Amino acid sequence: MGENDEGIFMERRNDALVAKLSGKVAALKKITIAIGDDVREQNRLLNEMETDFDASKGLLGSTMRKLDRVAKAGGKHLTFSTELFSTKMMSSLDTC
Repeated sequence: MGENDEGIFMERRNDALVAKLSGKVAALKKITIAIGDDVREQNRLLNEMETDFDASKGLLGSTMRKLDRVAKAGGKHLTFSTELFSTKMMSSLDTC
């Protein structure tokens, strides 16, 4: 009887350890899924930022080309054009 009792005790102990381990695995799975969701969201936000930066780069390049033409025109138009440019830039920044 002693060996049988010991076997039952060991089996119950193993069952308890398996249950405990199963709980830890389930918790780890939830954490892993949450991390994966977070990484996907961060990647989406980074892609949006990249698109926004590309658009800003294009706008800035266009603005610099226009400003270069204004500077080359010189004379009285330069002052007026610079003021117009500044006003337009400020209004476009307000819309961003």
